[in-house]
This record gives sequence, C-alpha cells and structure tokens, in this order.
Amino acid sequence: MHNELVLSDLFYYEDPGGEFTFKDISNPKFQKNFKKNPHYIKSDFQPDVSYWIRLKIKHNPESTNLWLLEFYDQTIDEIFCYMPQPGGEFQTQAMGDMFKFPNRKFRHKNFEVILNNSQDSVMTYYFRVKSHETADVRIVVRSFYRFLYHAITEYLFFGLFYGILFSVALYNLLMASVFRDYKYHLYIFYLLSLAVYSASRDGIAFQYLWPDAYQWNQIAVGTSIYAMVLGALLFTRSFLKTDKKFPLLDKVILWWVIIRTLIFMYAMFVDTALFSYRIIEIIPVSIILYSSIAILQKGYKPARFMVIAHAVLFTGFIIKSLVDSGMIAFNPVTHYSLRIAFVIEMIFLTLALCDRVRLLKITRDQIQRRIIREHEINAELTDKVNKELEQKIKERTLELDEKNSLLEESYKKLSEKAEQINKMNSVLDLDNWKLKKEIRSVLHDRFLNKELSYEDFKWLFPDELSCYRLLEEIKWENGFLCTKCGNDKYSRGKTKFSRRCTKCGYEESVTVNTVFHGIKFPINKALFIHYLTKEENGKYTFVELSEILNLRPGTISNFKRKIAGITNGHSNEIVLFGPRKVQFNR
Repeated sequence: MHNELVLSDLFYYEDPGGEFTFKDISNPKFQKNFKKNPHYIKSDFQPDVSYWIRLKIKHNPESTNLWLLEFYDQTIDEIFCYMPQPGGEFQTQAMGDMFKFPNRKFRHKNFEVILNNSQDSVMTYYFRVKSHETADVRIVVRSFYRFLYHAITEYLFFGLFYGILFSVALYNLLMASVFRDYKYHLYIFYLLSLAVYSASRDGIAFQYLWPDAYQWNQIAVGTSIYAMVLGALLFTRSFLKTDKKFPLLDKVILWWVIIRTLIFMYAMFVDTALFSYRIIEIIPVSIILYSSIAILQKGYKPARFMVIAHAVLFTGFIIKSLVDSGMIAFNPVTHYSLRIAFVIEMIFLTLALCDRVRLLKITRDQIQRRIIREHEINAELTDKVNKELEQKIKERTLELDEKNSLLEESYKKLSEKAEQINKMNSVLDLDNWKLKKEIRSVLHDRFLNKELSYEDFKWLFPDELSCYRLLEEIKWENGFLCTKCGNDKYSRGKTKFSRRCTKCGYEESVTVNTVFHGIKFPINKALFIHYLTKEENGKYTFVELSEILNLRPGTISNFKRKIAGITNGHSNEIVLFGPRKVQFNR
C-alpha cells in the first residue's frame, strides 16, 4: 500500500488564533467542523495559522510490514501527531524544523511516524501543523521497505547533484588559480550559495551541517537565496561586460542588487516572513536572461551559453512555481525540476567560461601571428633601409672627404689671415690704449684747470664708485691717522672705501670730515658742483646748473655755501681742487 495525500484530500480545520487544544478538536461534537476543500492548493496555506488535520487509517494486523506515515515538506515548523493507542488513549509526537535534528526518531530529512498496526480497525489520527511560511502539507503512508528504497534513491540523487556542484566549483577554483580572473571567484561564490540554498531547501543542511542550530535553519533558505542572486547578478555583469557593452542594462543590474539587498535587510531584521516570497526571484532571473540575449545580439559569442543556461533556469523556475501552485501535477521530475535546471545551468555556465577562454586563446594566437608577421616585415624593411643607408653613407663619405680637403685648404688660408689680423689687432690695441691714456690725461688736466664740460666730467667719473675712489685717494694721500687714538694702522671696514683702526676699532667712512658727508643727492653731481666752485667766477648760473644736474637751485646754493664755509676756514672739513685745498687739521 502506498497512499499519498495532500490537504485537498484531507479533512482539516483552520485555527488562526491557536485557541483549540487536542481535547477540544477530538471531541465528537467538534468533528463537524472538519471540512474537505477539493480546490485547495499550496499557495492557500496561511502562515502562522494552526491547521488541525484528521486522518482515518484502516489497519491490518495480518500485514508483516512495518508501516510509516511521512510528511514530505521538511520546512514545516511544527507538527504535533496524536496517534491512537489500543486502550483508546493518544500518544503525542512532536516534529518539525523548530526542534533540534538529533531529537528525531528517524535520522531522515523528512518527518516520519510509526503506525501501530496491531488492531484490525479504523484508527483516527490527528495532526496540528503550523509554519511561518507557506508549507506543502503532503502525507504519504507506506511500508518501511518502500520508505527505505525511496530514501536511498533520493539521497543518491542528492549525492549526484551536490557531487556535480562541488566538482564544477573545484574545477573553476583551479581555473581561477591559473587565470587569476575574479569572474571565476564570483562564479564559485554563486555555486557555493546555490549549494547552501539547495541543502537548506532539501533539509540536508539541517541534517548534516547545523543539526542543533534550528533557529538559523529558519532563515538559512532566505539568506542563501539572497547570496545566490547576488552572486548570479555580479557574475553576469562581469562575464558579459555590461558596463562597456550595455551601460543602461548595467545600471539596471546594479539597481536590482541594491533593491534586493534592502529587501534582504528588511526581512532579516524586521519581518522574516518576507523570506517566503520567493516569487520576486523571477525578476533577477529575467534580468540575467535578457542581458544574455542583448549581449549576444551585440556579437559576444560566449553569451550564447549564458542564454541557454538561464533559459533552462527560467523554465525550471516556472515549472516549480506551477507545481507549488497546484497547476502542474506533483511527481519526482516536476518536484526536482529546479534542481535539474540548476545542474544544466552549471554545465552551460562552465561551457561559457571555457568558450571565453577559447576565444581569448584564439585572439592571443591571432595577435601572436600578427606580431610575428610584423616582426618579419620590420626585419625586411630594416635590411632594406640598412642597405640604402650603407650606400648613402659611402656616397656621403666620398663627398665629406672632398669637402674636408677643401676645408683644410681654407683653414690654412684662414689661419694665415688670422695671424695677420692678430698682429694688426695687437698694434691697434696698443695704439688704442695709448690714445685712451692720452685722452684721460688731457681730460684730467682739463679737470684740474676747470676746462671740463659736464659731458666730459661724466665720461671721466661715470659712476659713484669712481667718485669715492678719487675721494679716497685725496683724503688719505698722506696715510691714515685715527681721529680717536692717533693710530696709523688700519684694516678695511664693513662698508666700501671705509677704514677701521686696528687699535681702538673706530671705523671711518670715506666721506667723514669732507664736504660730501651727509649730502642727500648723488656724489658725482656734488663732485661736479665742487669742481665748478674751485674759482670764484662760475661757468654756469644756478638755473643752468640746476637744469644740467636735475637738482633744485636751492640745493645747489646750499652746497656751494657749505663749500665756501670750509674754504673760508669756518670748518675743519677737507676741500678738494685748486690752490684752496685744505686738509683736515689733525
């Protein structure tokens, strides 16, 4: 006997508030509340609502088999079984993924109850089912051997599925270590997320990975499917290069990554019931499928495997949704349609990566052949150019030899002329030096005899340094004598033309104790005024002298009075030029 029953085949009662106990619903008066709904489908299941189920089983004590009652959906939170006993009492057995896995009587991913087949009678069993997300209440009654065969077959299928998955992950890990391309890392992340999602969905993870972490088991499916979607979107974006080939589509992918992350955070920290709304995953699957088709149309050949892979995944997702909604009959193929689609998707995604490597290799070979051909062409051109250059060098060398001979002859002639010119320049330099010396001597004589014009004076004393130098020669023509201590030894002072006493350290500038000390206009103009006043009758009037020197008449008049005061003996300062030259009284 093998009977499989769904909730549409059973009598049940919905207890939204969880107000009733087993004593209440097992009362004969309450039995009329149990109803059968032939139109019930899985999507009609109300989360967090207690469903009381009544099931009558005809027992046959002559059967030698051990009979079991099994719930297929391993994601149901709570299942309380009330099993009738020979004495009319009921035995309670609690099951569900809200309890630690080691507490189960059967170490199996599904929930099993052993039936007491000792009496030849019809026994009424009651079950209270409650889950935080949509559950598939599917009950099967079968013999232990039938259960054992089904369990072994199912676990063999799981072994093949996870073996293929981890083999593909290991292969891509090796490829990632060789090519060092982060696309492989994203694909491996997607595969591992897929493994955790499938194991959580199948109950394998709760059985082998976290048997005591029943609280984590409640959110493991929602967390792993988020990681799987995230990995799939980022891998698609990286593999198809949507940022360069289709920027608008790339923004859609990034925005959905952000939106899906916000949904996950809300479900994680606010309302975990949101994890059960898996219909939204049709959006990223559609985005990926459309992206693959769009990039393929742009000529990117590896995208053809992406199109096939995600078309199969999209089909598997639709079939699984139709099965859950009751629109397609439940059988092993339709039940595991999404797992089958995952396997096919993995194969084609791996082929896509391999095809990409193949295209890269072809491109690399083409580039290498092109480089080799370019090297050959360059070598031919180099040989041709070298030959032409050698010929031109020979011709040019002959021309240069001829020109060098001409240049040597010209150089000899130029050298002879240069020697003649140097001799002439030497004679001219000597004559020029003598002429300048004679001119300076004449001007100096004219200077002393008051025969110089202002232009001649500027030529003889072009700057202030020449004036200070003349003043130094006249002031200390008889030697230095310190006005403080009478010492005649000195050294150069801090300022130009100053002298510093070696004994007392007194430093005397060149203008101290002269008529030029403290003047407010250039010394060369003052020297010219002094030069003009060495005799009583001046050559220029104040106005003319003011225009020549660009000084105010008052300034010239004051300086002349200062000179007159010194020459008349009213001061001990030095006066220059002519018979009235007076030395400072030492």
